[in-house]
Amino acid sequence: MADFHWKLWPFFKTKTIIRPAEDQIDPPEFERILKRRPPKRNSINLLKSGMKRDYELKPSYCTAKLEFERADRIWREEVEDEEEANLAFEIEEKYNQLVFPTISHNWAIFWLILIGIVEYPLNSSVFQIFGASMRETILFSAAICMYFPCWPIF
Repeated sequence: MADFHWKLWPFFKTKTIIRPAEDQIDPPEFERILKRRPPKRNSINLLKSGMKRDYELKPSYCTAKLEFERADRIWREEVEDEEEANLAFEIEEKYNQLVFPTISHNWAIFWLILIGIVEYPLNSSVFQIFGASMRETILFSAAICMYFPCWPIF
């Protein structure tokens, strides 16, 4: 039989999968084998019903095969995109693990006080331009000079 191949022992046979080609014109191999057999009533009826069923199912099989190939191609493209995204994510993770240099606590306090002192004249001139009184200018400028340099601490 053409649709079986022998394994280790002749009584154990595995069936090969028969798939017609999409543009197949001539009859498949199993039909030729059935036609070469001696004619029996059952095998002829089986052959006729099988040929009829093959003729009915071939368009849907070909359509399903095309849809499967299209879905498989899309799936492979998505897998490639996922691999690229994972690689980019790993690279970005390496950049996020960088440790930035820190300064000692005393230097941080020094720079915050220096920023506050330098910022006071700028803030007071802005409040004078807006027309605030001298008392409000001093109060708001001092509050801003103390808040903005220290906001990372809070």
